[in-house]
Amino acid sequence: MRLSSDFIEVAEQIARLGNRRPKQAALRRAISTAYYAAFHFLVEETTRHLAGTRASDEKLRAFIARGITHSAVKTVCKAVSSGNWPSIVEQRIGKGTLGVPSQPLKNVAAAFVNLQELRHTADYDPLHRFSRADAIVQVDRAKALLKDWSTVAASDERTFFLYLMGVTSSRRED
Repeated sequence: MRLSSDFIEVAEQIARLGNRRPKQAALRRAISTAYYAAFHFLVEETTRHLAGTRASDEKLRAFIARGITHSAVKTVCKAVSSGNWPSIVEQRIGKGTLGVPSQPLKNVAAAFVNLQELRHTADYDPLHRFSRADAIVQVDRAKALLKDWSTVAASDERTFFLYLMGVTSSRRED
């Protein structure tokens, strides 16, 4: 089983802890864990695509994974969810070269951005109160991201999206 699937399972368990009044700490942890399921899923997909899936590729996948940053994935996903490719694409290969991102890819990207934003609220805003329903919605959003990813066609678009997450993390602003 992949780490992302384990994170989803754990997030579901945490979201359902307690009886009528779940602890805020549990709800916050469930929301945060749902985000990490999505993040690790996209990292896993990126590293498997860039480095290969053989057991002998494991160290290279781990090396690439350590370089992929949360902010870089969000940058790529934010642009794609709005129907654009990140500005680095326009600067380097020209606007319109890849066309508009497909709806399934935009759905994946939008879900990631939403999960990350709520994870920040859960982790850093002590005044915000969450309900069990809030946590379950985020777990469901992470599950939907994984399901939507399976509908993104194996295409140049998919390859380029994964590539961008890998290289955007290592790119320094000039």
